[in-house]
Amino acid sequence: MTGLVFLDWLLLAASMFNTMLLIWLGLTVHLNAERRTPGLWLASGSLLLGGLFFLIHTIIVGFNFSFASPVLDFWWKIGWLPVICLPAAWYTVILWYSGYWEPGDSTLRLRHRAWFFAALLLAGGGISLLILPRSIPSTEQLLIFDLHAMPEIGGVPLLFLLFPLYTLVCIVLSLDVLRHPGPSTRVMGELACQRARPWLVATSLLLLLVSLMVGLALAFVILSVSQNYLEGYSEAERVITAQVSLGWLDLIIAGLIGVAILLVGQAIVAYEVFTGKTLPRRGLRRYWRRAVILAGGFGLLLAGIVQIHLPQIYTITLATVFVVVFYALLSWRVYVERERSMDTLRPFITSQQLLSQILAGSDESGHPERQAFDALCNGLLNARLAYLAPVGEMATLAGPTLAYPQSAPDSIPELGLLTARLLTNGAMREPFSPANHSTAGEQLCLPLPTDTAAAALFGGPAWAVPLWGQRGLIGLLLLGEKLDNSLYTQEEVELARLAGERILDARASAEIARRLVALQRQRIAESQVIDRRARRVLHDEVLPSLHSALLYLSSRSDNHSVMPEALQALSEAHNQISSLLRELPTPVAPEVTHLGLIGALQQLVENEFRTSFDSVQFHCEANAEEPTRRIPALAGEVLYFAAREAVRNAARHGRGGDEGYLLSLSVDVLWQDGLKIDIVDNGVGLAAAAPANAKSPAETGSALAKSSGQGLALHSTLLAVLGGTLELSNASPQSTRLTIFLPQKAFQEWR
Repeated sequence: MTGLVFLDWLLLAASMFNTMLLIWLGLTVHLNAERRTPGLWLASGSLLLGGLFFLIHTIIVGFNFSFASPVLDFWWKIGWLPVICLPAAWYTVILWYSGYWEPGDSTLRLRHRAWFFAALLLAGGGISLLILPRSIPSTEQLLIFDLHAMPEIGGVPLLFLLFPLYTLVCIVLSLDVLRHPGPSTRVMGELACQRARPWLVATSLLLLLVSLMVGLALAFVILSVSQNYLEGYSEAERVITAQVSLGWLDLIIAGLIGVAILLVGQAIVAYEVFTGKTLPRRGLRRYWRRAVILAGGFGLLLAGIVQIHLPQIYTITLATVFVVVFYALLSWRVYVERERSMDTLRPFITSQQLLSQILAGSDESGHPERQAFDALCNGLLNARLAYLAPVGEMATLAGPTLAYPQSAPDSIPELGLLTARLLTNGAMREPFSPANHSTAGEQLCLPLPTDTAAAALFGGPAWAVPLWGQRGLIGLLLLGEKLDNSLYTQEEVELARLAGERILDARASAEIARRLVALQRQRIAESQVIDRRARRVLHDEVLPSLHSALLYLSSRSDNHSVMPEALQALSEAHNQISSLLRELPTPVAPEVTHLGLIGALQQLVENEFRTSFDSVQFHCEANAEEPTRRIPALAGEVLYFAAREAVRNAARHGRGGDEGYLLSLSVDVLWQDGLKIDIVDNGVGLAAAAPANAKSPAETGSALAKSSGQGLALHSTLLAVLGGTLELSNASPQSTRLTIFLPQKAFQEWR
C-alpha cells in the first residue's frame, strides 16, 4: 500500500480485475477447446499463469508496506516466477497460433528457429537466476532501497538489466510473427488469423508498452538507490515518495495489461483464436461481456471495502449481496434471450398447413418455406444476401433456388461448378453419419473464393454451408456478409444448416405428396371417363347390335338373307368390344422378374416399341451387366417403368404430329459409379413439345407427362425416393435426351 486511499483503491481493483479475467479466459479456452493439443495447453496455461501473477500481485498490494513481513517476502519472490515465464510464453503461443509447428519447413520456422531457442534460453536463465541466493531483493531491502547485495554489472542489478531486454525481445518477435504468419492447415484458419490479427497485434503493442514501463520503473528504482533522484529528502520522505511513484507506475502498468487482456479476450470470443473452433460462438461473447462486468464491479467493490477497513462480516455480506444481484440479473438476461430466440425460431416450428394446401390443390407450394427462409436470413442471420439451392437428387423435388432478399437474382450462374469446387478441395468429402452430422467442423461452413474470377462466377455470396441428408449432399446455403460485417457464429450457422435442411425436406416432401395427389386425381378422372365411356358404348351401341342379332337369329325364317345381317351385327359388336378393351389401361407384365433389367429394356425397345420408330439402337456396356444383376427387384421395376414411360413419350410426341418424320431411338446403359440409362431420340425436341411457360427440364417433363396422360413426374418422384434422378434436356436443337441415374449406394439401401 502507498498510503493514498484513492491510488490504493484503483491499484487493488485493477489487480483483482486482471486476476478474474485471466483465470476466466484460461479456463474458458481449455474447457471449450475442440482438441486438447499441446498448443492449447500452452495457451490456457499462459492465461492461467498470468492470472496467478495478478493473484500474487493482489496479495502483495493488499499488504502494508511500512514494515517487512516473511509472508510478504514469500509472495514477492514467488511472484517473479510467472513474471519471468510470461514473455516467452506469449511469444511461444503466438508462434503456435501462427503455424510454427505445422508440418513442413515453412518460412516462419526458418526465420524464428534460432530466436525461439534464444527466448527459451533467456527464460531459463532468468529462472536459474531466481534460484541463486540474493538474486532478487527482499521486501526489507526494497523498503530501504538497498540493492547492493544483488549480482550487478556496472552498478546495475543483473536481473534489472536483463529482464526489460528479455521482455522487449519477446514482444518484438511476437509482432514479427504476427506480421508474417505461417500457413494454417485448419479449416478457415487463414481467414481466422486474418480477422484476429489486428487484435493480437494491438495486444502485443500494449505489452511492448508495458515492457517499456517496467523498464522505466526499474530505472526509477536504480535512480532512487543512487540517491540522485531524491537528493535532499530524508530517508523516510524518500521511501514514501518512491512508494507513491512506484504505485502510480504500477497502476499504469496494471491498466495497460488490463486493456491488453480485454483485447486478447475479444479475439478469443469473437474469432476463437486459441480454441481451434471454426466459427465463434454467440453465447461465449455474451458471457465474456458479463465476466468483464463482474470482474470490474466485484473488484471495485472489494477494493473499496478493503480501503475503508470495514469489519469482516460487512465484507462478506456486501460480497454475497453483489454476487446474488449479479446472478439474478444474469438469470433475467438468459430468460430474455431465450424468449428472443423462441421468437426467432417460431416461423420454423409453427404449422405450415401443407396437408390442407395439398388436399385443396393450392398452388402456393413454396409460400410457407419462403416465409421460413426470409425469417432465417433476416431475423436469425442478419445476412445481406442468401441463397438456398437444392443439389443432386433434391434438385428435382425441392423446386427452384430461394433467394434473399426477393429482389436478388433467383439463380446462381455456376451452381454445379461451385459444388464441384467445394467437393474437390476436400472439405466436404466426408459422408453423412449421425456422429459427424452435428460436430464436424469441416462441414459446418466454408468460405467462398474471393478472387476476381470466382466472384464473377459465384456473385455475392461469401460463405457456403453444405446441407446433408441420409444419402449425402442435398443442398447449399450460400450466405453473403452480415449487415454489421461481423462473423457468423457457430450457433447461427448450425441453426441455419438445420433450418435449410428442414426447408429442403419440407419442399421435397410437399412436392412428392402434391405430385402423387395430382396423379391420383388424374387416374381417378381417367378411370371415371373410361368407365362412363364403356357404359355408354355397351349400352348405346353394343347392346342394340347384339339385340338385333338375336332378333335375326330367332326369327326362324327360311330366308337365308337373315344370316349375313346377323353376322354383320355380331362382327360390329365384336369390333367395338375389342376397341374398348384396347383403350383400357392394362398393366404391363413385370418382365424384369424373369429377364433382368437389361433384358427387359432390350425387349422393350426391340419388340414392344419396334414399330413406333424407324430405327432403334440398344447398347449396354460390358461393365454395366454384372452390377445390374445385383439391383434389387423394387429398384429394377422403378427403373424399367421410368425407361418405358420415356420411350412411350418419345414414340407419341417425337414426330410432333408429322407422320412422315423419320424417328429414331437410341438407348445406352452405362455404369458410372451407378447405373445410368440414356434415352435419346431425334424428334422435334422439347421446344416444339413443351409449353411456352416451361422454365426447366423438370417442368418440361411434367408438361409432356400431362400431355401424354401418364407421367414422368410420377417416375421422377419414385426415383427420388430410391435416391436416383431423372433429367430431361435437349441433346441438340431437334433431339431429346432423358437420363435416368441410380447411384451405387442406393443399391444397398434398397436391397
